[in-house]
Amino acid sequence: MEMTVSKKLLIKEVLFWTCFFVYTVFSFYLFYSQAATSDSRFHSDMQWYIKGVLGTNERDPYPYRLFFWVVGALNVVFPIKLSAAFGTVLFNSATVFILKHYIEKYFTGQQEGNSNDRRSDALYMYGTAAAVFSSLTASMIIIPFNVFYKFEGQYYIGQGSGNLWHNATYLATRPFATVAFFLFIEILKEINGRVNIKKYIIFAASMFLSVFAKPTFAIVMIPTAAVMLAATLVTARFRNFRNVFFASLTFVPALLDGLRQYMPVFGSDRQSGIGFGFGDVWKQYTNSIPVSIILCFAFTIYIFICNLKNKDHRILMLFSFSFLIVALFEGVFLYEKGIRMPDGNFLQGYLHAMFFLFIVSLIIWLTKNPGKKKSILYNIFAALLFLMHTVSGIWYFIHLIQGNSFY
Repeated sequence: MEMTVSKKLLIKEVLFWTCFFVYTVFSFYLFYSQAATSDSRFHSDMQWYIKGVLGTNERDPYPYRLFFWVVGALNVVFPIKLSAAFGTVLFNSATVFILKHYIEKYFTGQQEGNSNDRRSDALYMYGTAAAVFSSLTASMIIIPFNVFYKFEGQYYIGQGSGNLWHNATYLATRPFATVAFFLFIEILKEINGRVNIKKYIIFAASMFLSVFAKPTFAIVMIPTAAVMLAATLVTARFRNFRNVFFASLTFVPALLDGLRQYMPVFGSDRQSGIGFGFGDVWKQYTNSIPVSIILCFAFTIYIFICNLKNKDHRILMLFSFSFLIVALFEGVFLYEKGIRMPDGNFLQGYLHAMFFLFIVSLIIWLTKNPGKKKSILYNIFAALLFLMHTVSGIWYFIHLIQGNSFY
């Protein structure tokens, strides 16, 4: 006897909340361990952030204040170390539900304007939890690559992971970055139509909050969006100038706060500013930048190459690819001068790209294209690459909760 839609939806929610509970418990354990451990174990930036909340950090001014304000507010009730862990979990959990919202829109066809009810599909039932939590754990390919060849390079900067477990301010940026990323794709799709004021306001707020949390996403998003908006303006022969103008205005709050953050840092007496080179930072942590890129984007590269003629996700793919190119350009050619140079902060935009392109690749792979069947070999190879990234991410997370370094 076939299950009713309501029973299928119940199974879906039970599966999702079970995964969420497990994910949250283990991530909280990691974040609290980072906050509470002062020795070399559970190495992270959390100790510096706690000093930033307490006003005792003389190394960095931390002009992006959102995470510190939230932890400071929690500290009114809870001890500072517990507050830091709670604050990080709060932002990380927000990303879970925002990501679930957008993945469900694609899986049910709503994002592509399909009005058919697909809530009873197996993809929607079981794929939502799998897509959300695999995206939130996936990393660069470590397994089985390191079994055959010990690659000389760091996990963090050398290869990179879209899930930056040691950096709470990066995680604080992600819920707002996720809204901004997928909402801008919707804006691009509607750029020649009617302006949706509500959508533009939400996007502007998300961009501003992402910068107020940390500007690492915005420094890639803003130039990428500028290129995409300029391209739509030219292809529409300036008939959509009004819409493009209003879309451009949504970036103003984020730009102003970005300037507020960067001017004091780059205008200080110490050696500061933006440096230009060719992999000057990245080459310190890997002996092959191309191999590192492949280890990070193997699944994405395969899915994008196999779907070059896929018109159903044309804007999604074009914007995502542009985002990656800008992120790579910044990661390879730009760095902060002075004492912050080895930190590779411009590479964090590249890690945002890794996170979002993995999600986009999952959407392209799993969503249905009416009248177009995907070959068995295509699906098998995609599944293998997907599992390599996901299993490697789980291994990396276990490596961290055992107290090992993120390097």
